[in-house]
Amino acid sequence: MIFKNFYLKVTVFLFVIFTNYSLHAQLKLPAVISDGMVLQQKDDVALWGWSSANEKISVKTGWNNKTYQVTADDKGKWFVKVKTEKAGGPFQIKFKTASETITLNDILLGEVWLCSGQSNMEMPLNGFPNEPVLNAEKEKASANFSKIRMFTVPKTTALNRKTDTQGNWKNTTSENVGEFSATAYFFGKNLYEKLNVPIGLIHSSWGGTVAEAWTSEESLRELKDFNSELDRIDSLKPIAEKIREEDLKIQKSWEYLTTHPKEEFYKNSYDFSSWETIAVPSTLASIGLENFDGIVWLKTKLAIPESWKNDDLVVQLGPIDDIDITWFNGEKIGETKKEGFYWAAERKYKIPARLIDKNENFLTVRIVDFIATGGIYGKKNQLKIYRDSSPEDVISIAGEWSFLATESLPKLQLPENANRPSALFNGMLSPIIPYTLKGAIWYQGESNVGRAEQYERLFPKMINDWRQNWDQGDFPFYYAQIAPFSYLGDSRRGAALRDAQRKSLTTANTGMAVLLDIGSATTIHPPNKPEVGRRLSLLALKNTYRKKIKAEGPQVLKSKIEKNKVILKFKHASQITFKEKNNSFELAGKNGIYYPAQVSVKDNIVTLQSKQVDRPVSLRYAYKDLSTASIFNEVGLPLSTFEISIK
Repeated sequence: MIFKNFYLKVTVFLFVIFTNYSLHAQLKLPAVISDGMVLQQKDDVALWGWSSANEKISVKTGWNNKTYQVTADDKGKWFVKVKTEKAGGPFQIKFKTASETITLNDILLGEVWLCSGQSNMEMPLNGFPNEPVLNAEKEKASANFSKIRMFTVPKTTALNRKTDTQGNWKNTTSENVGEFSATAYFFGKNLYEKLNVPIGLIHSSWGGTVAEAWTSEESLRELKDFNSELDRIDSLKPIAEKIREEDLKIQKSWEYLTTHPKEEFYKNSYDFSSWETIAVPSTLASIGLENFDGIVWLKTKLAIPESWKNDDLVVQLGPIDDIDITWFNGEKIGETKKEGFYWAAERKYKIPARLIDKNENFLTVRIVDFIATGGIYGKKNQLKIYRDSSPEDVISIAGEWSFLATESLPKLQLPENANRPSALFNGMLSPIIPYTLKGAIWYQGESNVGRAEQYERLFPKMINDWRQNWDQGDFPFYYAQIAPFSYLGDSRRGAALRDAQRKSLTTANTGMAVLLDIGSATTIHPPNKPEVGRRLSLLALKNTYRKKIKAEGPQVLKSKIEKNKVILKFKHASQITFKEKNNSFELAGKNGIYYPAQVSVKDNIVTLQSKQVDRPVSLRYAYKDLSTASIFNEVGLPLSTFEISIK
């Protein structure tokens, strides 16, 4: 009886403990509020988290030993603002409830910037496959800045606003800076060297994304351009969980299939004589499969010289969009999976001598294309085979191959789509709002090319949307204008987007880094990210930190007509430099037809005229996708693309 009562008491005691524990939610902080963070100096900074409903939380800040009291709401969310002092650290912050304490260490006070956009912001210091960043190895070797802290928000889409993310703050070292945004790093490094205070960089970007994905639903609805798609998304939200469960089953089955072929087309015994042919290299669009996403097999017979048949060989296929498995004589020799920038990675696989047949040799490539147009799409000189011991002696494998399209990419009801309106605002910005910022930098626009008129309205709307959601006033917003690049279709679509970006300078407290002189005709990702970061930092140093420096390129201040000539006067330039070989000024009369203009320069005055235009009414500059800068100020900063009516 004694033992029975004892066990009964123990059971009741444990029940009370666990019941009490279950009624108290764990004290929790968002990922961005964590060890090693940088808080904005000399400001009232936001701290927030979660606990039990109506629970009291104390927050003690180490730089002034001040304690703040806050009470969670009925859902357990709490929010408090604490006052920071001048730059310094490291400090501690203690968060405490009646039952728990969280201590954050190594906190610095300094300058905090959000760095966002698409692939040119995402591009890490390590570069993309076959697209290096200028001086990257030298920069990585010297990167040892314990007071420059980096936080990267993982790529995440969401239908509704997420409240938290994953990640942690990192010191800038040679070991970890390579995977961080190159543009953000160079921006932060330049600020650190000029200001000598800790710098916090929050990086949130996703390549190939559009501005509307980074804008909240509430602001997009004010534009009205995206309402039909937003209505469709809203209709799915109540059943999204069920849809995603169904999609996940389909997706898992498909993902397995992408790396585990059910056919045995790679075997030499398989007769592929009935397959159609494709020129390699080329994209699937060349054979009418521009709208096909799925699995395509390519196969070719190789002529291996008799003298090579005892040597290990190497086959190079150039880049393949998207992933592949490659076989030689029925044995797998290589595979590129869905990791990193797989669609741009050059394939290079070894062929052991033991696989070489004395009679017939076959190469089989199984491609899985997830989006856009797939294929072996490089250059002819990238497709070759050679002896491992003699790479200079090559045989081209470009030419006519056989192909067969098999499985199509399954259609999901609610696929992850980074370009869905508000998807990235919800998934990658909402979790870090309202972390107190000094300002933001932005490098995006390429994916909105072709919609310049809309971008004129959308981009300022996005900027103000961020400011409204952060509730920190009109914080500084500096952005990089897209660089020259040859876009498909109309050769002026990229130029029109650049001009739309220029027009967005009418938005309060903004600045634009012009990149017309550092683009590349061969890549949409200019390698000179050190200069991109520097130019963005110049804008911050001058306009935010009040340094007496030149930060902007020339901008038209006044224009007037004298007979058949147009006279332009510029601000942000006391002396104009003109590179005549890059001249891209054009004049138009009332008929709207533009003709090349002759240019003369004196100090900061530019005079234009054209024999074909008697009475100019409008002019434009650098208004082709591949136009490069011809006008610079005294510190080498270029004039932006523009089109204006002459007044």
